[in-house]
Amino acid sequence: MNDWVVFADNGKPVTQRDLPSPWLSVMAVNQADASKTFVIQPFKAFRSGPRYPVSFCPSAVSVDPAHNEIFVLDAGPGRIAGLQLRSDGLHTVWSERQRTTEFLALIGPSARRVVVGTDIPFGERLGKNKLDRVVWRVAATGRELARSRLLPAILNGSMVQPGYAGRMYYLQVDKLIELSVSPKT
Repeated sequence: MNDWVVFADNGKPVTQRDLPSPWLSVMAVNQADASKTFVIQPFKAFRSGPRYPVSFCPSAVSVDPAHNEIFVLDAGPGRIAGLQLRSDGLHTVWSERQRTTEFLALIGPSARRVVVGTDIPFGERLGKNKLDRVVWRVAATGRELARSRLLPAILNGSMVQPGYAGRMYYLQVDKLIELSVSPKT
């Protein structure tokens, strides 16, 4: 992202709470000067339930270079967040409840970015969930714009794919569902 390499850890579920730092970390390293590094643990204050790993993020971060924004998830505590890279480090701008194991899609023009991702219903097991919803959020604030009806679960580790004219494509094992958002009537 611009002059920075941005990434997160915990691609494998972390289940031990007694590790020095079991929580997902997001890191930014300057490409021109590797001594400039920033680290943040945006979900450290949120605990996962007994049926979930402490931390688990099977996808890479999504970035918006135009706004120096980073979007990240942690399926353990069931949160997604919008971060911002500033001259003094990484900052959490917003964090919302949304348990997902899929990549987050960033869509829309620079002034109206939207983050789209799945949400595993409460009580469903990670990796064994039978259902999902798709959630659209304002990228700058995390405010929820829309939420789909319950859908059969998407393939774990995949992504709701952007299409033309605001359409999104939800890939199932044997089916492709086209999703679009329209104003309430």
